[in-house]
Amino acid sequence: MTASKKSFLAIFLALFFVFGGAVNCLAENYQPSTPLQKGLQQTATVSGYVSAEGDNSVVNNKSPEDVIAAGIKVALQILPIVYLILLLYAGFVWMLSSGDPKKVSDAKSMLIHSSIGFVLIYVAAALVYEILNLIIFDASL
Repeated sequence: MTASKKSFLAIFLALFFVFGGAVNCLAENYQPSTPLQKGLQQTATVSGYVSAEGDNSVVNNKSPEDVIAAGIKVALQILPIVYLILLLYAGFVWMLSSGDPKKVSDAKSMLIHSSIGFVLIYVAAALVYEILNLIIFDASL
C-alpha cells in the first residue's frame, strides 16, 4: 500500500469517526411532523428512550461504565468486518502482483499481521472479560 493510499485511508477514517456523530447533534431539536414520525416519537416516549416532557431530550440512565462497555462491544462487532476487508485487499494484491516478489511479500505480510492483530484483540478481550467475571461475580477470591 503506497503512502498516499495510507494517508487517504487514515484521513477518511478520522473524518468518519470525528464527524459521524454530527448527525446526532443536528437531530437534537427534532420535532416530528408526519403521522409516522409522531408515532415513532410516541413509541420512544413510552419505551423510555425520550423524556415525556416533549423536549426530545434522551433519557440517560446509564453509567459511564455501561457506555464504555457498549463502545467496546460495537468495536468488537466491527472488527471482523475490518479484518475481512484487509484479507480481501491482501488477496487482491497477491493475485494482481504478476509474480513481483515485493508485492507478494507485502501481501503475505499484510495477511500475517492482520491475522495476528485480529487474534490478539479477541484474546485480550476474552481475558479481560474472564478476569472481570472472576473479580466481580466470584466472592470467594
